[in-house]
Amino acid sequence: MGLAARRGDGGLRPDEETMGWLGWPELILIALLALVLFGPRRLPEIGKGLGEGIRSFRAALKAGDHDEPPQKEPDDKIAGKSSEP
Repeated sequence: MGLAARRGDGGLRPDEETMGWLGWPELILIALLALVLFGPRRLPEIGKGLGEGIRSFRAALKAGDHDEPPQKEPDDKIAGKSSEP
């Protein structure tokens, strides 16, 4: 049936062979458009910048998880007791 299988209601659903709703023809079209818009000289620069951006984003996410450990409230505040007279 091609890259996408038909559902019972007539719509398409992605197969395991596709990346979401994008199939090979769509990916090739996007690559050709990028080649025409940016040219063969700038595409490696754009790819490198995009890769570095993704790496720094992931590093920031991981660093954000470890920066602030969850703070535990004292038991007397949880029970509704106040330590102040």
